Amino acid sequence: MRRLVIVAILAILLGTAGTARADRHGRVQRIVAAMLGGVSAGVFAVGTAHAIGAAYDNHLAASQCPDLCTSDGQRLEHRAATLRLAAQMLLGTSAVGILGAVVLWHGSRVEAIAAVTPSQVATSFVVRF
Repeated sequence: MRRLVIVAILAILLGTAGTARADRHGRVQRIVAAMLGGVSAGVFAVGTAHAIGAAYDNHLAASQCPDLCTSDGQRLEHRAATLRLAAQMLLGTSAVGILGAVVLWHGSRVEAIAAVTPSQVATSFVVRF
């Protein structure tokens, strides 16, 4: 009888310890998800600023290059192309980071579904709440 009580107490303690460990892991995972989401939101803001700058420089270059480009027009076109490339990289990176934050936040409740055809590749993520 004593042995059964000790085994029951140990089982309860070990079960509780395992749950506490899992809860702590979940909490840390959510903290990392929040940090990743915050950094990704910042990268998204910088990417948006680059996109706006590219559009503005492109507009200025178009006004200076009606038929033949001046040196300033060529410089603005080159700068717009560089800003556009930077914006695409930043916005793409931020999208991946935000998606990673969602996956970390929701843990195992996220399913990824990939569809591949000869002409395109598509990915869909399903989050169960």
